[in-house]
Amino acid sequence: MQASKRLARQQETKNRICEAAFHLYHHQGIEGVSMRTIGNLLGVSQMMSYRYFKSKNDLLIEMRARVIKHFADYLGHLASGKAKNEIKLYRILFGYLHYSEVASEDYRFAFLMNRQMMSRLNRDFATLFSSGQKNALDIHGNLIAQILNKPTSSKQVQFLTRYIWCSLHGLATSNLDSMLLGKPGYDDIKTSYIKQLLSGIIDADTLAKLRKPKDYPEMKPLVSPSENFAEPQ
Repeated sequence: MQASKRLARQQETKNRICEAAFHLYHHQGIEGVSMRTIGNLLGVSQMMSYRYFKSKNDLLIEMRARVIKHFADYLGHLASGKAKNEIKLYRILFGYLHYSEVASEDYRFAFLMNRQMMSRLNRDFATLFSSGQKNALDIHGNLIAQILNKPTSSKQVQFLTRYIWCSLHGLATSNLDSMLLGKPGYDDIKTSYIKQLLSGIIDADTLAKLRKPKDYPEMKPLVSPSENFAEPQ
């Protein structure tokens, strides 16, 4: 019992450190995140963070893993329920882009961190990232496999999964770089783009009947100001 309570307290502290780090990142970017600034925000010694993370790199690894899990969980929620697989797949493609729009800082943190910063991170980061990304890819791949009635290991399913993923990433990145969201015609472009991506997976009659989702599950970005902390100076 004592051991479980101790582990729970440790996890709570670790969560608080990450929450503070996301808060700082939102306000000051990657350079504003340090063991010292986290300690100042939490009102504790910077050494406390070092008890849980050996370095800033290790903290960034944990933060990015949490964002990618957050993203994968969101897509997984969209893929749950009793709807037909075609509807689920259509919905998660829109959900992918919706996430990049609503949680744009999370998306940038997970997938668009600059190369200079990436080069400063160790190999464990890449391993953890690949694992988290695979979970999100699997959600697409499993649905595609079921629709095509093929194993997820088939080359066709794997190709289509990665093709769709990379295509969505391209549109999401273009939107974030050019701020297409809200501009005339963007929603029509998005719908047309997604239907084109699915044209080789879902038959034309079914695809023509699919409509853009009217609502999405509530989702709070991780990279956001926390009500538990004041704005850093």
